[in-house]
Amino acid sequence: MIEFEDYTFQELLNSPLLDEYKAFGLKSKGRDNGWCKSSALEWPWGDVKQIQDIINQPSLSYDDMIEIICIASRKTREQIMTETWHLVFKFYNFVVEQIEFINEREKQLQYDPDVKEVNAGIEEFAQFGWMGTLYRLAAGDPLKYDPICQLPYHDIFITLLIQKQDIEFQKKLISQNNARSG
Repeated sequence: MIEFEDYTFQELLNSPLLDEYKAFGLKSKGRDNGWCKSSALEWPWGDVKQIQDIINQPSLSYDDMIEIICIASRKTREQIMTETWHLVFKFYNFVVEQIEFINEREKQLQYDPDVKEVNAGIEEFAQFGWMGTLYRLAAGDPLKYDPICQLPYHDIFITLLIQKQDIEFQKKLISQNNARSG
């Protein structure tokens, strides 16, 4: 069994035991370490979206891991590199847990377009990812992007959920009105 040292994260990255430490570190319980707000629902929406983009990649490098931690904690790369390795892994695991929670929540926002929308090419908007959502929230005004990205994730999520419900209501209402007049 390995006796774990209190390496800094930088020392660990240069250690021949990196793989063993990584395996142990990724199994450790996530913890915020006081580095950020304890719920991703309170994090800036833009930060959550950036972290999702990185985490949802097929594979992650240590640079990706550091970038995720920098975004979530607001610490610099240099600060992360001087932290104790196990605190870095615990915080990373905490962020992953938070993003998994957010991903699960966002399933409520999924939208099944109708045949007319599909025929009109609604799938073309998928190429823009969350930037398409930001564009719509900002009503096309790029000067509003930064203020929107700084809003708490929960505020934007609720807004999108209300918008989705409103669209579904409007579609049902139009359908009912068309059925009555037809």
